Amino acid sequence: MEAAAAGTVKAGSGSRSASKGSSDGGVASPSLGCPGVTVCGHSSPPCPEFQHQYKLDDFDTVATVGTGTFGRVHLVKEKTAKHYFALKVMSIPDVIRLKQEQHVHNEKSVLKEVNHPFLVRLFWTSHDDRFLYMLMEYVPGGELFSYLRNMGRFNNSTGLFYSSEIICAIEYLHSKEIVYRDLKPENILLDREGHIKLTDFGFAKKLSDRYHLHCFILPC
Repeated sequence: MEAAAAGTVKAGSGSRSASKGSSDGGVASPSLGCPGVTVCGHSSPPCPEFQHQYKLDDFDTVATVGTGTFGRVHLVKEKTAKHYFALKVMSIPDVIRLKQEQHVHNEKSVLKEVNHPFLVRLFWTSHDDRFLYMLMEYVPGGELFSYLRNMGRFNNSTGLFYSSEIICAIEYLHSKEIVYRDLKPENILLDREGHIKLTDFGFAKKLSDRYHLHCFILPC
């Protein structure tokens, strides 16, 4: 899905992360559990209660931050706690017309299962007669793609920092028998501290015994 499907704000480049270099970049096995998750020396907040009984009226819309083929993303603020979220709103007729039902289902089912500091978080889902709603984590740092485009290329320490966090995220998904299948700079977001968040899980798949993976290596 296009930018709107990421459920995050596509903001300016996250130059804060370059200074971290390899100091935070060692690849470690995830230490899983709630409350909180610690991976590669970086901790996530405690696990949210998925399907907390939110209502659309609980939020004020601040801005529309992205649009896609069959939906858009709004930056919203919770009225009571004043927390910011990204609310993905998808048109049900457009999802059906474009045969994207499975992708939407994949994203929801995967995000309900995972909890990791380098993966975008899903807090609530709902629907009405016209729209599907996914309340997701607000990631203010923008795309790694934008940062890479502005920099031209990364130095070794910056490349190692990002690569190690990506490996941590993919390793965690594989430990849950989930394949991501859409890794690209546009789907890697930066949080306010410059750490990565993988987003857009429409192509992700939970493996079972009937699935077989094939690897193709293209000649140089």
